[in-house]
Amino acid sequence: MDDEVLGDLDEFYRKEKPSGLFLEIGAGPNMYPILAALPYADQIDVWELGGQNVNYLRRQVEEMDPSWQKWMDKLRELNPERYGQVDFQKQLQQKMRVIQGNIFDLPEKKYDSISMHSVAESLTKVPHQFRKAVTKFTAAGKPGSTLVASFVANSRGYNTPGRNFPAVAIETWDVVKILGPSMRSLKFGTTRAELRPLSPLIITLGTIK
Repeated sequence: MDDEVLGDLDEFYRKEKPSGLFLEIGAGPNMYPILAALPYADQIDVWELGGQNVNYLRRQVEEMDPSWQKWMDKLRELNPERYGQVDFQKQLQQKMRVIQGNIFDLPEKKYDSISMHSVAESLTKVPHQFRKAVTKFTAAGKPGSTLVASFVANSRGYNTPGRNFPAVAIETWDVVKILGPSMRSLKFGTTRAELRPLSPLIITLGTIK
């Protein structure tokens, strides 16, 4: 499933050729959307609320875990012209800035490209909070900025010992209703359901008005 998202990111960035100041919101331990954006961005602000995730991301700037090598190899395979000669570690050190912050505190109309993956629908089980999070995310993009996002469809959250992780069960139409009025162009896709039958990803790509 992640391979599909990476392929969509590469295709979209290859077509749109974004540049400037990028936003990645709620990356957690998920680095591959950042790696895909590196050669296009002048700087990437990675907003993350959780302290453990902030520390993890800052460690990756110094030295990436070996597990990320397969994703760098995949990007080079997908687009050797763009990624073939990229020194991902060096570019992380030059371009990535980790900010401990909340999605609801994002600045408006600051970024030239914005990215969010499996965040807004996993913050809460309250639908209006989901809508507020997506709206805040979208508002962070300048007019004409590119937007890439993925949402877990039909998520019910999950439990771990001593902690419940809530989620809002959404469909593609829920995302359309929120994003549609703000977008100049908008394209949707869904990962193959057989890979993850209960929760395929809704892939969203577009340009903000």
